[in-house]
Amino acid sequence: MVNLGDRFEYRDGGALFLWALLAMQAVSLVFSFLPETLTSDLFFTGVLNNLVLLAVYGVYSYGRRIHPVRACGGSKKFSPWLIPTAILAAPLCQVALIGAMTLFDRTLALGGYESVNGLVGMTFREHGVGGLVGYLIVSGLLTGFCEELLFRGGLLPALRDRFGDAVAVLLSAACFAVFHCSPDQTIYQFGFGAVLGYLTVRAGSVVPAMILHAANNILTILMTAFEVSWYIPDAIGSVVAVALIGIVLGCALIPLFIDFAAKTTARNPFLRLFRRGGADEAISPAESDGGEAADRVGRKMGTICLAVGIAICAAIWIVQLVSGFVTEVV
Repeated sequence: MVNLGDRFEYRDGGALFLWALLAMQAVSLVFSFLPETLTSDLFFTGVLNNLVLLAVYGVYSYGRRIHPVRACGGSKKFSPWLIPTAILAAPLCQVALIGAMTLFDRTLALGGYESVNGLVGMTFREHGVGGLVGYLIVSGLLTGFCEELLFRGGLLPALRDRFGDAVAVLLSAACFAVFHCSPDQTIYQFGFGAVLGYLTVRAGSVVPAMILHAANNILTILMTAFEVSWYIPDAIGSVVAVALIGIVLGCALIPLFIDFAAKTTARNPFLRLFRRGGADEAISPAESDGGEAADRVGRKMGTICLAVGIAICAAIWIVQLVSGFVTEVV
């Protein structure tokens, strides 16, 4: 019987990220040859994209002889209070980040960029309650599960192996944001990704992050489907104030909220975040003096894969941004 490893090393994070990106781009290329009636089906594309991420995680784990559940902390026990906390954190994250996202969107709009939204509302109008429920399952539950498995289950612990908690949380959030290649959503995805990473570190498991991600997606889908939105003032000065207040309160309250639910004992969660290996965790960084860290070649390969993946995402992000301006001009 083959013994499976319990954690991802640094080199695994970059490889996972790059393979997932290449697989998603391959799917996009295949879509370009399929009939539009099929590629415009949100359920078909949503299920396929999520299954691709799941397959990348599973195949890579199998190839590296890493246990796919233990490595992401899926079997780790965590405070049951983190479940309602994760659900309640969804609207808190939206309130905290909506101002900054709106400010960024309006800045883009000054140059003629206009984001394209309304897919969820279209789905609800065309398919009714059944279509909305299906979309909630695919884009809410399934997306929350698969994306968290990749980013906070695989990439985050691998980055912690090399950089420690703080840098790993922020870098994984940046990778999460650019991976989606959606300029108007970048600010929100980065901030939300940071919260998901923080929650994963504190819980020692990716499961609470999956719950939070799913709750956020479900809330967004329902608000869009029923044409409900958070109130944002029109005056730019007021938007700046809302953005600053949201960021300050979000950075202060959400970590404390998570720490309280996780029953941590740190006096200052922000200082503790910069301690290497800062919590009781199943997703633990490797000790460099214990002979468990990746060798130099593995680290270099991890860095190269991560850098190439980020570069590809950044290039696609820029193309999407320029296309938005060009489309508006045309």
